[in-house]
Amino acid sequence: RNTTDPNDKSSFPTGQASMDRIRPVVEKLQLKNEKNLVNNREITLEIGITDEVGLKSYCIFEASEVPENLSDFCLPVSPVKNSFENKNISFTLSQGDGEKNLSVMGIDTSDNQSALVKIKITLDTTPPAKGIISLNDEAGISKDKTPVFVLDSEGADYMRFSLIERDLSFKDWLPFENEFTGFDLSPGGDGSKTIFVEFKDEAGNIQTQHTKVVTYLDTTAPIISVTDKPEAFTNLKAGSFTFSVSEPENVECKFNSENYQACLSPKTFSNFSEGTKKFYIRAYDAIGNESIFEYTWFI
Repeated sequence: RNTTDPNDKSSFPTGQASMDRIRPVVEKLQLKNEKNLVNNREITLEIGITDEVGLKSYCIFEASEVPENLSDFCLPVSPVKNSFENKNISFTLSQGDGEKNLSVMGIDTSDNQSALVKIKITLDTTPPAKGIISLNDEAGISKDKTPVFVLDSEGADYMRFSLIERDLSFKDWLPFENEFTGFDLSPGGDGSKTIFVEFKDEAGNIQTQHTKVVTYLDTTAPIISVTDKPEAFTNLKAGSFTFSVSEPENVECKFNSENYQACLSPKTFSNFSEGTKKFYIRAYDAIGNESIFEYTWFI
């Protein structure tokens, strides 16, 4: 550039004028969060423009070509600067979800316009569809503290769980899975549980209504109480075991290496040979919680 004072005749040959034909350069255009996927029309941009002589304005518009009314989209740079950077420029995208073409250019004091610098921004304001959550146990009772949840929500990329509706302490967002086993139902012990789930998409839209499922957590196995049994060392080859079970619907017994068979109290034995003997009681409830009693004695 020739920036010599044009009134100083000694600085250049007669008839030569100072001219600035070098265009400004847009060196930076990006969203502040560095993601070109947003869920709000109000966005914040970071812009950087340089010019050797001086930048007088910058222009932002939602189009891929320079509009005829360009001045309507330009803001002054005051004072005039060779380098302009602003990390907090607000801009409102047009209505309607979809891809937006955003352009920025700079204009210097000689009215040279920079080349257009463009970015594509996707606006997505639609949350995931209301989800579906169920347990893989149709009975609605679970003995597992971390049961298998079956989930479905169109458009969901993330999910999180809670045992309290509108709980601000929801667990961290997790990648969406159709089957998930990582949520613990044990806080508060056994009993009725209502599990709430939120779904979120990649743009950050959260499903407005919680999805929930109700189940009953039962991790307590039947209690086996034995009130009468042989002495640990005895010469008796016959005897019995007297016992009770808190949930007596499914009770089985066996001696030594026999197979389990349904049994009632008292369970008797006779004509045993000498040596080490073992007796087992197995009880389990309707959903599979199991208890085993084992006793060893010597005849």
